[in-house]
Amino acid sequence: MAVVDVHSAYLRALRERPFPEQEAFARDPARLVAAFAAVRSGKTYGAARKFAMRLLRDVAADVQADGGVRWKPRRRDPMESDQPRRLYWVIAPTYGLANLAWQEVLAALYEGAADLILHETEGKLWLRTGHKLERRTAEKERNLQGAEVSGALADEICSWRRESWYQLKNRLASVRGWLVAAGSPRPGTWPQAEWWDRRNVGGPVSCHAWATAANPYFPAEELAAARATLPERWYRRDYEASWETFAGLVYDMLGEANYIDADPAAESAVDLALDFGYHHPACLFLASRDHAWDADGNPVDGRGGIVIDEIVREQIRLPELLPLIAQRLKARGWALRNVYCDKAGNQASDKVPWTTVDAVKAGLPIQGRVVWPTKVEQISIATGVLEVAARLRAADGTTRLRIAEHLRSPRYLATLRSPGIVGSLRGYVYPDSDKARADEPLKDGVHDHFADALRYWAVCERPVVRYDEPARREPLRPVGDPHGLLGGMGGDLFG
Repeated sequence: MAVVDVHSAYLRALRERPFPEQEAFARDPARLVAAFAAVRSGKTYGAARKFAMRLLRDVAADVQADGGVRWKPRRRDPMESDQPRRLYWVIAPTYGLANLAWQEVLAALYEGAADLILHETEGKLWLRTGHKLERRTAEKERNLQGAEVSGALADEICSWRRESWYQLKNRLASVRGWLVAAGSPRPGTWPQAEWWDRRNVGGPVSCHAWATAANPYFPAEELAAARATLPERWYRRDYEASWETFAGLVYDMLGEANYIDADPAAESAVDLALDFGYHHPACLFLASRDHAWDADGNPVDGRGGIVIDEIVREQIRLPELLPLIAQRLKARGWALRNVYCDKAGNQASDKVPWTTVDAVKAGLPIQGRVVWPTKVEQISIATGVLEVAARLRAADGTTRLRIAEHLRSPRYLATLRSPGIVGSLRGYVYPDSDKARADEPLKDGVHDHFADALRYWAVCERPVVRYDEPARREPLRPVGDPHGLLGGMGGDLFG
């Protein structure tokens, strides 16, 4: 009876209702349910509330079966040696993501069933009825072994290894446990093949999907900002929950709007982007602009850049390449601001007493700094490609990166024995192999060098794409249920 009273008091505090797509997911009675929704669309919030309601239904059924709460710990507070009545897991690929999902679950339980909570420690929570919750990570499959699990919340499921899902599946199977899964669509991953692609032919999991725009609580200005900074393909994947496969050309958004009739002699200062190597080293000169360009080619607010020149050579060593760069700077009358390069250039070798970066600093008249990727998102090839693509053309048509016309003239291209920046961007493709990462381009040793040099500049100069998630504004245990999801499920919770 106490459980019913707690829930009734909670229902009186509800203020808002979930939006239709979220509520359809919350009400789905299937044993295995997944939401493949766009970013910031309320999928983790909804999954945590659905997990909480299924847990409370199990509690209510067990209490009714016993005629009361009969489970008691050995001591005042439960210990690891106590046998839980049922076990539930909250899981995500990493500790940080698992902790976010765990906080959402705690918020739901403290909102709707605070009187049921007996004891909480780091990553563990006991209810007075003997039901136990644990936080786990799916990074390694051994983290999900050795227990019978009555229910689980699997967050960011598309980032899981298939082996980790099989381990969880085994934990659920023996007691016919239920699953609430959530994640953003990631093409080429196993949830697409095993769950999403089979959703209409009797697949094992009931699948739901919705776009960020379906969430009325997501600020419209943030959605507009995403369209202005993300390339079309990424925008569709992240904000429209698209399963579009990354295939073919990496920079398929490259078009006429990316070329400009620019005079190199009109520039006074440039940045340099380098990809070191012997066979096909890459050298790009970039001019900055204090504006970007809209879909019609008109200047708009934002920072832009132009690939104003390049040096294309093959089978050349760095001591021979650096004088060529210095000569080009002098001939054009350019001052050299910053140099952007691969972080490997700062690594020492047992063959020579200097690093590649040391040679660059000694051989070029640098007025600024030598910069290379250091942060995780800068080093990642996939996010670097996203950064370059966002500069070439965002979803709303904004262009932040253009290429001087003389670098694509047929007469100039005929003089090259290996691709420069234009040929590299036109020939940079995703691999066909299923074994390769779905979001990383093919490194063919020919087209990737100039693309890599451009990537170093894009991720270090002034990134367009924001990688940090917005700060959590709500407390861990807020009062009430702002989206009304527990209420949406709870009207018939106790029969």
